Amino acid sequence: MGNLIVRVIISIVSVLLFVLIFLLSDQQRWPLWLTIVLVIILFIVFNIGYVWLYWQKKKLTLGEDNDD
Repeated sequence: MGNLIVRVIISIVSVLLFVLIFLLSDQQRWPLWLTIVLVIILFIVFNIGYVWLYWQKKKLTLGEDNDD
């Protein structure tokens, strides 16, 4: 259950940050390359977060299998 809550929070934060990046880039007239680089970095960071959550869940299930 805790993993689900964290996934929902990460999803909401990621959407808000993507929108914030695009709004700031439009308002501040950032160069296109900067916006693209920030979006790519944000995408990589959130994918690492999801992989970490998956690994944490997998470690729990592997630990339960060993107890049998």
